[in-house]
Amino acid sequence: MLEPMTALTDLLLCIVACMLGLKLMEYELGEGLLSRFFWGKALLSIGFSAFLGVINHGFISADQPHAKFFFWRVTMIAIGSAGSNFMLSAVIVLGGKARHYLVIPLCVLDTIYIVWIWFFYDFRVVIVWLALALVALGMLCCKPGPHRKSLVVGAVLTGIGLGLWSASVALNSYINHNDLYHLIQLVAVFFLYRAGLQLKDCADA
Repeated sequence: MLEPMTALTDLLLCIVACMLGLKLMEYELGEGLLSRFFWGKALLSIGFSAFLGVINHGFISADQPHAKFFFWRVTMIAIGSAGSNFMLSAVIVLGGKARHYLVIPLCVLDTIYIVWIWFFYDFRVVIVWLALALVALGMLCCKPGPHRKSLVVGAVLTGIGLGLWSASVALNSYINHNDLYHLIQLVAVFFLYRAGLQLKDCADA
């Protein structure tokens, strides 16, 4: 295995995010809340991107450029999908009647994002897309409700993790910046899951 610690922390993140995402979608089936459905899909997308990270960091070497090309782009698409589903959930919670006119444009933009990342890869597009998702989370944080405390913690932890990752901050010689990000995101996912459990679809206004 090329990067065992990074692959291991990715695997832990994958397992936790997928389990919590599926659990949240299971609750949604019982209550029929679309906001929780998309929130659960977002957690599943995080888990899937972590699974791709296991493969990329554990088994794909630098002398396999075609494999690197494939797995890196699919990983960025999965991360973008998480952002898309968080935005869709936020629209359903906050949108009122406007949500009926926002869901389809968001899905169209998501499709454009996927095509752009695959054919014209530019990491700045990923940053912009995730920034939009963070804006949506920020708007949800401003909405009073039982979801707010957990969401604030999850969003802050995610921001801290991304900041440390982008600055290549490592904990020590054994835990690099990727590993540290995965461990922080592991905790963030738990709080995002708790927030998702408290979401309620907005009635038409």
